[in-house]
Amino acid sequence: MTDRPHAAPTHAIWHIRDREGKKAFWTEIGVGFTNRDGSITLKLNLVPLDGGMIQVRAIEPRDRDRDRDRDSRDRDDDFRR
Repeated sequence: MTDRPHAAPTHAIWHIRDREGKKAFWTEIGVGFTNRDGSITLKLNLVPLDGGMIQVRAIEPRDRDRDRDRDSRDRDDDFRR
């Protein structure tokens, strides 16, 4: 399997853990890439061991723009250091 350095992720992967008497706690744990055949490759940063639920959600175009802008700011900050 090869890394996909130029492909933008098409899905975000979340771990959702219920908390008694509180809102569920969501943690982003990876991303997914849509392949040419329509299948999705998942790249996980971690695998939750405490139960809960894993949800795969399509990244909306506005989310991609926000992430791209944030990444650009991070690179600018790194350059100034």
